[in-house]
Amino acid sequence: MMKYTILLFSLLLLFSCQSDTTSTADSSMKDSPSQTVAKSPTLLPEKSPSPVRISGTIANAGNGEIYLTKGRQQQRSTVVNGKFQLQQMVLQRATYELKYNGLRIPVHLAPGDDIQLSFDARKIKNGFQFSGSNTIVQEYLTEKKNQSFKNYAQRRKAVTLPEDKFMEETNKTLKQQQDFLENFKQNNPGLPAEFVGYEKAEQLYDWAKQYQDYKLYRAFYSKEQDYVPSPNFLAFTDQLNLNDPDALPSDYYRNFLVARVSEQASKQVQKDLMAGGKIETTRHAFDLVEANHNQPLVQNFLLYFFLKQHLKSKGINNAENLYHRFQERVTDAGYRKEIDQEFEKWRPLLAGNPAPGFAYPDTEGKVFNLTDFQGKVVYIDVWATWCGPCKTEIPHLEKLQEAFESEPVAFLSISIDSNEAAWRKMLKERNMTGFQLLAD
Repeated sequence: MMKYTILLFSLLLLFSCQSDTTSTADSSMKDSPSQTVAKSPTLLPEKSPSPVRISGTIANAGNGEIYLTKGRQQQRSTVVNGKFQLQQMVLQRATYELKYNGLRIPVHLAPGDDIQLSFDARKIKNGFQFSGSNTIVQEYLTEKKNQSFKNYAQRRKAVTLPEDKFMEETNKTLKQQQDFLENFKQNNPGLPAEFVGYEKAEQLYDWAKQYQDYKLYRAFYSKEQDYVPSPNFLAFTDQLNLNDPDALPSDYYRNFLVARVSEQASKQVQKDLMAGGKIETTRHAFDLVEANHNQPLVQNFLLYFFLKQHLKSKGINNAENLYHRFQERVTDAGYRKEIDQEFEKWRPLLAGNPAPGFAYPDTEGKVFNLTDFQGKVVYIDVWATWCGPCKTEIPHLEKLQEAFESEPVAFLSISIDSNEAAWRKMLKERNMTGFQLLAD
């Protein structure tokens, strides 16, 4: 079988643009530095997702759409004559949002819940009426939403404050949230203990993540690139439980753990580079997880998360040792199955294997196949007009093309844009030459 040398698949955009890279603690902070986010674990040992049903009646609604969302997850239902029904598979308890005509209604779901909601679209001030499962939890979330806890604008302002003022504001908000939960619990003894534990973890690690992100956001918003936190600024992390399986359902807890390990691994990489070594971020992350996170569920999740991120950004080349370490340590069948599937998807792209073929048209409609470039080194840049990092790389790609102009190297830029007009417009504006192809 004919083989080709692929110099580079520039798949960075699949990680930089499409992966979740916004801090959950600051998920509404637009134009902010990106942060790696830990998605909800897909499976936990000996558990499987259960269906949750949400139905309701909206007075004065007519027809329209209502959405159940969490991060990038979204379920949609059509409102017909004021009635709707949604179903979501849920593995573990978590807080979602119902979105309808600009309304954002928080709703907490646990496996097996059956929740009914009713409200008047013209009299929102009359509130929302819940019935069915965990009604008291939904009432808590509704009251919490009406509290004056720190919003997006206040959070953004807080990260520009001097360190002592930031600590004062952030600590005050945490105390307000904790007091609100405690008072509600005392007045409503039926509030489930499982939810209280979940909410306490959300509050604590939202607070901790704000401390963790302060240096990054202060440098970004205040342009203080040389700012260094005081020695004791993050001392509180020594008191946190970094091996708490009961806190794993919390997005904030998972994000805090991932960010902490990522930062420590990055420091090790910097030391390696100074010593002339290689970039092995995931190996260092594995070392740190195995050394510091010995609780099985927590360790399972972190090893799964870092290996999955590695596969998304780098594929399986040079990942065999990581894979073996994962297999030795991780007992969760769901995590193991997902990683196995990822490996199988990437296996055809292992170095030395025949490159998979393709056939895509250029701006004139002429279709090019990989076989058209037999005998050459083929450099493939996968990009899109909506991908910021991709556009940043274009000038460097053009310099590379000039450097190899007289060599047997073919440079193919393959756009994954769904908007052909936007692709053609950018090619013209930037005077992009060479083989410009559009994937279907």
